[in-house]
Amino acid sequence: MGRMVGCRPQAVSELISKCLRTIPPPVDWREILLELVRAGWRLRLVADAINAPPSTAQDWFNDGAQPDFEYTRSLLKLHAPVITSNRLTA
Repeated sequence: MGRMVGCRPQAVSELISKCLRTIPPPVDWREILLELVRAGWRLRLVADAINAPPSTAQDWFNDGAQPDFEYTRSLLKLHAPVITSNRLTA
């Protein structure tokens, strides 16, 4: 493999470090669901609200399973008023 022209190893290392710092941490879906539960939602109602099977919501909560893209959007929309309300009353 050829050497990269004009790239110092230190510069490449710094670039990689900078990129890694900009990656946001993963979403804690269990915490999102827990906040919904604390706000009075049951997991079954959360599942119904986002058109997911109840067992799927249970898997996200109990097993740390990752929701797919459409469910994540729906969960965040459902969660937004809860987190806004919590911040206003805190």
